[in-house]
Amino acid sequence: MVIKPLNRAHYCVGLLDWLVEQLQRYQHLMQRNWRPARLNEQMRRFWSGQTHLWRWLFEHHTITNLADVKRQHVLDYVDHRLAAGYATSTVNQDLRAFHAFLLHLQEQDYQVPLALLRVRGLKQPDRLPRFLTDEQVRRLRDVIEERLAQAHSASKRRDALLDRAAFYLLWQGGLRLGEAEELCLEDLDTWASLSTSLAGRRLAVRQGKGLKDRTVYLTGTVAQALQDYLAVRGMGPTDHVFLYRNRPLCKDLVRDRIKAAGKQAGVKVTIFDLSCKATLGGRVAPGLS
Repeated sequence: MVIKPLNRAHYCVGLLDWLVEQLQRYQHLMQRNWRPARLNEQMRRFWSGQTHLWRWLFEHHTITNLADVKRQHVLDYVDHRLAAGYATSTVNQDLRAFHAFLLHLQEQDYQVPLALLRVRGLKQPDRLPRFLTDEQVRRLRDVIEERLAQAHSASKRRDALLDRAAFYLLWQGGLRLGEAEELCLEDLDTWASLSTSLAGRRLAVRQGKGLKDRTVYLTGTVAQALQDYLAVRGMGPTDHVFLYRNRPLCKDLVRDRIKAAGKQAGVKVTIFDLSCKATLGGRVAPGLS
């Protein structure tokens, strides 16, 4: 997959040079905590999130320096976004990005009006966390296993084994989607060839959340699912564990395929829900391991 270079000018239309320069400095600071494999995605998210409010301000008000930005301007932006139908959480995300950048400007010796720092986010209703029940996971697992049972060609079987290995790794291993996509063969304990078993039943996650490494201990089900997939993985251009059509998994492939399995099972599922089942749900329920 060819990733287009970031068109920063697209996000900076109408902004003054001093602001763009400080946004660039802020980006370099933030970039220290970004995973290298997600650099392009994080860059786009940064420039989109950081400039949306600023572009609106410059479009609707005459601004030459920071002192020209008034608290009421920001409140007007909030009203504009809400009237346009954006969720409270989305507006609050804009405000958090704006506030964090103002603090950066303070550290760069800019005189930031205190009134801007005191703009509060909108109150959001308390939402109970949503977890997948054991029955929902069982139904989702049954669809994943049924796909494998009905895969009669070598290519379909290989894809079904990939789906199953990724599913169990996210569910019982608690890996995040990006961590599963970036998993490499050398991260699997005792891996030496495609026929070697995962004797240690563990793997290493490199530069996970917070750019920290960690060891993940696997259930027998996860280890076996990975081993079954590795047996048909074949050779590829990289040493990523998961290859699809002879390339590392492209963004959103696993998410879309598990979402489709959930639809077939009658279960609304997200990758976050699935991973939380492992990280928050404790041990695997009897009959699900």
